[in-house]
Amino acid sequence: MQHATRTDHGSARPSKVVGLSAMALALLAAACGSSSSSGGAGSGGSVTVAMNTTLSGSFASFGLANQNAVRLAVDQINGSGGLLGKQVKLEIKDDSAKPDVATELTRTEILDDHIVALFGGVSSSAALAEQTVIAKYKVPFFLHTSNTDQLTVKKFNKYTFSVVPNTGMEGRANAITAAKLPYSRYYLIGPDYEFGHSQLTAFKTKLQELKPDVTIVGEDYPKLGATDFSSFITKIQAANPEIVYSAEFAGDLITFLTQAKSAGLVGKDTSPKLIGLFDVDTLRNLGSGAPNGAFAYGRAPFFAIKTAKMDTFVSAFKAQYNVAPSDWAVMAYDAVNLWAEGVKKAGTFDAEKVADALSGTTFDSVRGQLTIRAIDHQLNCSEYEGVLAADTKVGFSTFSATAVSLNGNDLLLTPDQVTAARSSG
Repeated sequence: MQHATRTDHGSARPSKVVGLSAMALALLAAACGSSSSSGGAGSGGSVTVAMNTTLSGSFASFGLANQNAVRLAVDQINGSGGLLGKQVKLEIKDDSAKPDVATELTRTEILDDHIVALFGGVSSSAALAEQTVIAKYKVPFFLHTSNTDQLTVKKFNKYTFSVVPNTGMEGRANAITAAKLPYSRYYLIGPDYEFGHSQLTAFKTKLQELKPDVTIVGEDYPKLGATDFSSFITKIQAANPEIVYSAEFAGDLITFLTQAKSAGLVGKDTSPKLIGLFDVDTLRNLGSGAPNGAFAYGRAPFFAIKTAKMDTFVSAFKAQYNVAPSDWAVMAYDAVNLWAEGVKKAGTFDAEKVADALSGTTFDSVRGQLTIRAIDHQLNCSEYEGVLAADTKVGFSTFSATAVSLNGNDLLLTPDQVTAARSSG
């Protein structure tokens, strides 16, 4: 099993408590899933938080964005005096997008490093594995990239919070946009793991509800990290769809687009139209190779969000890293600041009290005033849609000129639907 590199400055050390040996104290902290110095407010000392993300492979750009944003947020907290008088120490580790690696890392961070919060990574499958561990040890868990709705619906627990549009929200948002287009023959393609199946199911269900005459002429699920899409491209061409809906992302999307262009599937007037997940990092990496004219969707593109907090964040991120933040950086930054809000509101790092403080709270995020719903701890954040075009102001293709924000409240399951989904098992 591959082990990740630790990039923190050390973990919190147990403090002395009258009547308890150091060993007993460590065992108590492990059982509670809390840092030994995290009992409540008070000056001095530190607490430890962790983030497991993907820093290798075709999704490394997501992990790097997560890492940079979380570091910036923690540095800002520490630079302003810390949280409840304590400095925040940060561990960042590579989960390789593998559930077994994520499980091992999470257990070690809780039992050995006594973390007071965990920030989620890229893979939904890895996040589901982590969620099982954090439920057992009761540690606040913040999702900002991985987004299967299983995490907030059927697998929900009180310690899990999501600041990213989940797969159901994203699929429904894209279907609302697609239903307005003059196409009825769709081919669907997405990665063969939890995210891909969940997102395509949500899209298909909502689209057929809104536009019953739609025909799905094909549906495929290449393996995650696929390097050869030729057989799928051939099948798409044979099915002759009017439009291809893709849930491929990051390196996989770039590989698919490159091979599709070579095969004549993308880039010609006679080719089918494309709907795809075009986050800022992917657009930056595509450069002039971006398929302008494609219908694009994204979760938190800085160029489509006009708030004072976003402007401040973009400036700080550019000053620190010399690039504009991607969607993944925006949401990771929001996740850390949501946790900090919960700690301040609770007046303690105690997991139960932080979770209670955050449930139903309204949060002043970089995306605007948003609310964590009590029933599922899902942020009512928007999804963003538009058409790709060259953007000389930003320096790469974006959909800034046509960006539309779909309100998160219109994308969420109703409370009754959440309850019914949980009851169905």
